[in-house]
This record gives sequence, C-alpha cells and structure tokens, in this order.
Amino acid sequence: MGLAHQWCGVLSWALCAIFLVWLPAEAKAEDGAEAEVEEDGDEAGQSSSSETETEAESGATSHSKPRESAASESEPSLEQSAKAADGKQSPAAVGEAPESDRPDPEPGLYPFDSKPRARQNGKYSPDWAEHPFSINGLIPTWESSGRSLERLQVYLGSSHVQLGLGRGVTLGIRPIPYPSGAPNLHVRVQLLARAELFVSLRTEAMVLLPGAGNSFVSSNFKSRINNWNRPYLVLPITAAASWQPLKWLQLNQSLTLLGVFGLGEPSVRLTLGYVLTVEFVPHPRHGFLIHVGEVGFWDHDFVMVGASYRLNYRAFEARLGYLYRRSLDGGQGAPVFAVGFRF
Repeated sequence: MGLAHQWCGVLSWALCAIFLVWLPAEAKAEDGAEAEVEEDGDEAGQSSSSETETEAESGATSHSKPRESAASESEPSLEQSAKAADGKQSPAAVGEAPESDRPDPEPGLYPFDSKPRARQNGKYSPDWAEHPFSINGLIPTWESSGRSLERLQVYLGSSHVQLGLGRGVTLGIRPIPYPSGAPNLHVRVQLLARAELFVSLRTEAMVLLPGAGNSFVSSNFKSRINNWNRPYLVLPITAAASWQPLKWLQLNQSLTLLGVFGLGEPSVRLTLGYVLTVEFVPHPRHGFLIHVGEVGFWDHDFVMVGASYRLNYRAFEARLGYLYRRSLDGGQGAPVFAVGFRF
C-alpha cells in the first residue's frame, strides 16, 4: 500500500508538470485562431465599405441641385467638426464607441492568456465565471469553501451531494463515509457574497457507529478517535473565506472547531484546525493548488501538506492531488480524487 501511495504521488506531480507545459501551447493556439477570425472580419468589412462607397458615389451623381442644397444643410457645422477634432465632444456624439466598451490593447490577465480583455467603467471586467471558486474543499471536515449553491442548484459528486435552498443556504451529505458506518448531514450558510470575496459558515453532524473510527476512510473525518465499542457524535463547525485578489490567484482559508461527544458515556473533546489553500490559475478552467494545514495547535494532532490540480469546465469539475499527513505517531500519504457536476 505504501508503494502504491508513492506511485500515485509521482503520478499527480507528473500530471501537474504536463499541464504546465501544455497550457502555454493551448493559449497560443487559441490566440492564433482568434487572430484569423479577426483578419477575416476585417477583410469582409473592407469589401462591404468599398461597395457602400461605390453606391454612394453613383447615387450622388443622379441627385438634382435642390437635393444637393438640402444635403449641405444637413451636414454638421464647422464648429461641431472642430469640437469633434479637438476631442471636446463626447465619443457618442460623433458616432464612436465609449471608452468603457473598447477592447483593451493590453494582454490578458492570466500568465498564459494573451487575449485582450474588455473594460467596464474604466476597469477590467471581473468575469469570475471563467474559473469560479470550488463549492467544496478537497480535504473533508477540515477544508471548506466560502461559496454556496444558488437556489435549486444541485451538486452531484463523488465527495459531496448538495442542494441549494436559496438565500445562501446549502444542504448536503458526504456519501463516502456512509458505507463505513458514519452517516452525516451538513448545512452551509453564506454570510457574505461579493465579486471577489465569499464568506460562509458550515456545520455538520456525523454519527460514528461502533468501529467506524477504524475504517479505511477514518483519516478523512476523525481526529484521535477510537470507537470500536461505542458510538460518537462529531460536530465540526467551519468558518471559510474565499478571496480572489488577482485574476490568476485564489486564496481559501478554513478555520474548524471539531467537537467529539461520546454517546455511550459522557465525554467531550474539542480540536481546532486551520487549512490554507492557494490556487494558481494560469489559464481559464485550470488551477494548481497548494494545501497547508495544522490540526490541534497547542494540543498538536497532525500537520498536512499537499498539492492538487483542479479542472473546471462549465458544469463539470475534477480534482486530483496528493496529501501528506504527519503526526507524532508517524506520517501518512494518500492520493485524493474527486469529480462532480453542478446543475
């Protein structure tokens, strides 16, 4: 099993390297295709303009003198033409597009994207939908997201099944722990929603049936829990913030307080955990993430580090990575993989 985990880790890093080499070539190909389309459009515009000028000349020769005098009266005055030449008149008055609608001649906002971006009110258009924040974290329990689903929006994935109830409320379950004897239900409430900043509060109720702490997926949801002969109630509360300061950079922070309560006999354990995720977006739809987290703090439990890749194409999302966890008892590494659809 240890050898398999190592090979999965090598495969994850190899995929990241392949995408880093492939993305610039893909961006260059897209730019070449767009340039060809623009050239074709320019040629078509030139031909149509020449035809229009020919028709105008032939029509002008057939007009009578009274019509010529009427046309001269409809022409703009010298004063208006001078104002337009000096730039004192608004672009709309002279038939030009406003500055906010003109394409930006500067390169794109992604490192490997050279396409010009449109401006809105003199600023770059956000267009966050090109690579939106992930709805869920890759590390269950300890990593969450500031985003919530819209009303009646559904997320069906290998790690989460969720439904948007409206007003920033999302209800869902994590299907993987169910076969291991850990039924669960979580609710997320979005507290703040801006174009580049989302803040939410997430709480979950999970019942660990006897023996669930020793199952294959126990590392995903338990912290020093051994319930071979008694059930436990696990209540994690997570405050998450997702912020995009730059077009190619997304930051996600999750602060979790995990409470474990004994159902058979009174016992309480509280564990604090923090996870920081940095996502680099070199090109729309593609993201490379670094995960760093600490669980326990003064009552140290473990430290986690990892790297992953996220593909976001329309309603489809896929994530592949490798996470390493180091505790006082030793280290544990494992590959992680998740896919999902938003409807």
